[in-house]
Amino acid sequence: MSEAIYQLYWRGKASGPFSLEQTKKMLADGEISPLYQISVDGKTWISIHSHSDFKIVAVQKKIDARPPAAENNKIISPAIETSDDAGNCWTVKRNGETAGPFSSSKMDFFANKGLLFSSDYIRYSGTDEWYEAGKYFKTKKVSASYPIITVKHLETIYDMPEDELSSMHFLIPIKKMLTISVMKKNIIKMFFFFGLAPLVIMSEAGSLGDFSSYFWGVYFCIAWAGAFALLLKPQKPVWKSGIAIALFTMVIGVGVLLAVQRMPLISSFYGLVGSNAKFDPPLLEKLTGFIFGVGLCEELVKILPILIFARGKNYSVKDYMFLGMLSGFGFAIAEGVLYTERYSSMSHAALSKADSNIQFISIYSSFISIQLVRYITLPVLHATWCGIAAWFVAAGEIRNKKNIIIVGILFAAVLHGIYNTLSDYPIFKILPVAVSFMFLCGYFSYGQDDKSNTVDLKINLTE
Repeated sequence: MSEAIYQLYWRGKASGPFSLEQTKKMLADGEISPLYQISVDGKTWISIHSHSDFKIVAVQKKIDARPPAAENNKIISPAIETSDDAGNCWTVKRNGETAGPFSSSKMDFFANKGLLFSSDYIRYSGTDEWYEAGKYFKTKKVSASYPIITVKHLETIYDMPEDELSSMHFLIPIKKMLTISVMKKNIIKMFFFFGLAPLVIMSEAGSLGDFSSYFWGVYFCIAWAGAFALLLKPQKPVWKSGIAIALFTMVIGVGVLLAVQRMPLISSFYGLVGSNAKFDPPLLEKLTGFIFGVGLCEELVKILPILIFARGKNYSVKDYMFLGMLSGFGFAIAEGVLYTERYSSMSHAALSKADSNIQFISIYSSFISIQLVRYITLPVLHATWCGIAAWFVAAGEIRNKKNIIIVGILFAAVLHGIYNTLSDYPIFKILPVAVSFMFLCGYFSYGQDDKSNTVDLKINLTE
């Protein structure tokens, strides 16, 4: 008989030592399972199916988790029915939180590193029962004073193979750097775009001239459009239509708005607000001017391409909302460029009259702050109000009632007008912004849990 060199561990008990031939025979006869832990020194334990001496025998056996004869067939813990699949199959629960699934080799790594505790529970894929980890793996018993890490931490741990640690690939991971599957990940694309785009824009700012403001507007609007796309998850064809709608609003819609503002009735409302006001009107008159002179006109322009191009198509409610938000972004880009030209001339005149460096810095800082808000925050507001109006367009389309669409546009105009009215009151202007986002979230809830199609919305509206 060969020299006994192996110890076995199963469900909380160690047995052995056994020779190589004995261990292989017990494995082949089904007396032990490839899930058993094995060790040559009683300290480092791995699963038998991960051990090079037994891998061939292990994969030929159906794992049934029966205890060895050395345990006198005493059942210490229920058997876990497993398969020969070497993929991720184990889920770990700790303090009510779960992580995984992990492969068996990963579980061995956790156990050997003291990261898998005897108080943890484990579950094999395809089963519903949870079992004590200490009955199946050589786990660490944790004392009351030991700092227990969260189980989610296990998902961030990577046990790098020894051959990689001993090679130059560890220091210069050329193969991994050029892995196409990594480069295709959306998050990597976002890092490249949003990290490098400003550098490209600044490098070409001299040759771009006045068009650099368009690039900055597009840059931030793409960022927000991507964020809202993650929430609304629109259909792929919607993106193509949405870009066309955004361009329509940016080029044609804003041009229509500038022409409408010169109409007698609309211009009278504009005369009550902003730099157009000949006097400082009462708050109610100012609110009226902002709602009907600014809010209503701008919301009509933004919703116009939705009414022209989106109605009658098989779009879901969240698709309508996303199209409306893209139209809002298109409007924000054009508005940002127009205001940049206005602010730059005003700032140039003010800076030329600055009496001191402090006054110069104050004026310049104010210009920068206004521009950041114009390019970063206001696009989200325009998208929010148009997204709300687009929800009403979807509702009106479903129930074939145009009055619902009219109500939605007026509602967005009121939110828009209230914001503009309170913009001179820093403490209060955040309120219409918060209310607008709350309404957007409320309408967005119709698009959750796959309840975004028109049939579901029709049922909800009817009820």
